[in-house]
Amino acid sequence: MPLLFVISGVELTFALGRRTAGQFVGERLQSLLLPLVFGMVVGPQVYYERLAQGAGYTSLLDFYPHYSEGSYPKGNFIWNHLWFIACLLPFSLLSLPLALQLRKPCWPA
Repeated sequence: MPLLFVISGVELTFALGRRTAGQFVGERLQSLLLPLVFGMVVGPQVYYERLAQGAGYTSLLDFYPHYSEGSYPKGNFIWNHLWFIACLLPFSLLSLPLALQLRKPCWPA
């Protein structure tokens, strides 16, 4: 697991490249937040888990009105297999000031 975060840190360095902080944040939100939200809303993983636990849903469409009734484990709203994206997004945004400082030269040219 630490290797995933190391690789993501290196990717953050390359992603900053010649981008401004605003461009980087926009790209992060587009490439991480959109798939996370889509995967949380559309993914039927919790539906199948609830069926295995004996919930009486007749179909996925019957399940969706109950999807937003709270957070897991009592509710159904969870990111499950998307945990890395859910962790990577705030880490990359919170580490942005440090990454921008490290991008500057340490001494004048």
